[in-house]
Amino acid sequence: MGTRLSWWRIPLSLAILLTAGCTGQERATGGHTGTGPAVPAWRAVTLPATGSGRVEVRDVAACPGHWYAAGGYLLPDGSTRPALWTSSDAERWTAVPVRPTSVYGPAQLLSAVACRGAEVAAVGSTAGGVHANPRISTWISTGGGRLDEVPAAFELYGGPDAIGVGRIAAGPTGWLITGTWRDANGQAGAAVWFTPDGRDFRRVDADPALESDARGQTAVLDAVGGVLGQDSGPAGTGSGFPGAAATGPGFTAVGNVITPGSRTAARDPVVWTSPDGLSWRRETIPAGAEDEALERAARYGDGVLAVGERGHGFGAWLGTSGGWRAAGRFGTFAGTDLPIVTGLAVVTGLAAGSAQRAYALAGDGTRYRLWASTDLASWTELTLPATVPAGDQRLVSLTGTGDRLLLAAEDGQATRLWTAAG
Repeated sequence: MGTRLSWWRIPLSLAILLTAGCTGQERATGGHTGTGPAVPAWRAVTLPATGSGRVEVRDVAACPGHWYAAGGYLLPDGSTRPALWTSSDAERWTAVPVRPTSVYGPAQLLSAVACRGAEVAAVGSTAGGVHANPRISTWISTGGGRLDEVPAAFELYGGPDAIGVGRIAAGPTGWLITGTWRDANGQAGAAVWFTPDGRDFRRVDADPALESDARGQTAVLDAVGGVLGQDSGPAGTGSGFPGAAATGPGFTAVGNVITPGSRTAARDPVVWTSPDGLSWRRETIPAGAEDEALERAARYGDGVLAVGERGHGFGAWLGTSGGWRAAGRFGTFAGTDLPIVTGLAVVTGLAAGSAQRAYALAGDGTRYRLWASTDLASWTELTLPATVPAGDQRLVSLTGTGDRLLLAAEDGQATRLWTAAG
């Protein structure tokens, strides 16, 4: 059996750096804050343990009527086994049968998950081989059935040019994995993997729009289905991608570029769009003089919301058919651990008088914190149901759909889940 990979917890934004060598916010702790976001009334939920070892959740995902928690079981000797749980309401959970097919599959831990209705795909890994290199596979379940491992050649995700494989996103026309690779031009930079069916992923590592160049070193950290400025077709198809005039088939990916010559390795925000997951275009995003990086993305009405690091705290950006603009700031870095955004959810129904609320979850270097906004300009810090300090092997994940949120916290000793609704 394989062991968990500590490097897997390192943000890809840091991985790319390694290859290169309180404003307008308030705090809410209970009740309702007037016109601001409602404070979630968290309720603990339990995952059924059907395997040996301790349950460990590394990522969560939600589609209308479908909720997923991905991770595995951690055994006393440090080895892991893959596991996936599902729910129709985020409260009552069942284990999904898992079928590994490769030599390393039985020892993998699922680290990223995405869904498209009843279809769900995940990324898993474990250390293996003489040099304990990451052995990475994808996993797919269709129609609510068994989660099957999709074995891949080692050098599709690993090998001498590999730097990191990160998150997975679902789109109307397929699935997209974001990561970092030593691209075809010999430089470390952004790369993606795309498949139309969740099985045969193709790596895109030679697209000039993704590659590092004279403008700087690129890193792509997240993606969301849909491209601004296109028509996505009729609404109500049950695919999890409602029709909207401003978004269409394809993907929008977010990340950063390390500005050449910067004394502090300052980053500028970057957005890429693709109609098919294979050919990409780099979009112009307003950038300030401070360090800025986009780390998470989500659909927001007819547009795309991105959150990430901005200066000494966090910030939001909104993309619409009219272009991208910077929105509000929130949080301040503290402590000695790396800041990181680990969750972004856009929901409806958790507060009166507003159609949408955005919730951003991030580690500020000391501990994980949750912020919410009804207008993207002002953000309110909300109390989490448990305090999780920053640090290795500690992670808090967030997802949401409809009027409900799901939160998973792994503190190195136990994984706990909560859900909240208005």
